[in-house]
Amino acid sequence: MLLLALSAGSCTTNDVFPDTATDDATLIRFDIAPRPGFTDRPSTRLTQTTDAAQWEDGDILWIRAEFYDNANILKTTYITALKRDGGHWRSLTYEEEEAHITPCTPLRDYYKNEIRWPKSLYGTTGTYCRIYARYLGQQYPNASGKIAVTPDIDVINIPNNYSTSHPGEVVKLRFFQPLARLRITKACQLKFKSLNSEFRFPDFLENPDSYVDNVFYVPSDGKDYFLDSEDKNSQTIRINGQEIQLLPDAKGNFKGMSYTIDPDALPSGPIAPEF
Repeated sequence: MLLLALSAGSCTTNDVFPDTATDDATLIRFDIAPRPGFTDRPSTRLTQTTDAAQWEDGDILWIRAEFYDNANILKTTYITALKRDGGHWRSLTYEEEEAHITPCTPLRDYYKNEIRWPKSLYGTTGTYCRIYARYLGQQYPNASGKIAVTPDIDVINIPNNYSTSHPGEVVKLRFFQPLARLRITKACQLKFKSLNSEFRFPDFLENPDSYVDNVFYVPSDGKDYFLDSEDKNSQTIRINGQEIQLLPDAKGNFKGMSYTIDPDALPSGPIAPEF
């Protein structure tokens, strides 16, 4: 049901990368769904609209492709990045690779500018590819292959993994929203606990770090923050010293929920998500 909502309920069409035909059948193409939104209003629940969540220029999708032979043995792993530019997705430029991929030793040997089916497996019956993808805002890994996952970076969207039994198909990346959004509209001091973590390459895993007492000084025009919906420590916040509890929806869900708070009109009790 969620996947249908993301594809059918959005106002924009999916992007297919690369968006031109190729004679090279080993090239893997990606059908990238619109970015999932939050519960701003009933008609836009977990879908993208013109005034809700959008992919932005500079956004980066990290993709890991694992190729298996017909005995289910992992033979090859590639990692690539797609960058949003001019309203479309593209591979990294040579200059971007030199600046961000070459210095990253753990990623360098796995990185491919574009993912192609290994010729040693292509055309062999029973071989398949499993693909994972992560969105971590507009960040690149540091030299140790790590990207920080903190509440003040952009939304993290994690798609279901996709696998295909043979080459030639377009890989469909369909995202869901694992986080809750906290939208603070004006300047204030914001405090809450969170389990900050690091996303590591080439493992493509998120490793918890430690609980942090975050203190943010929200700018005058407001800012969005993103909470781990499974972390109960993040469900209580403080604004200018006043404690506020965030409530889930009627089914107990925090994923995809949105909470807008005006520091000059703080609620006297718990705050429910917007619908």
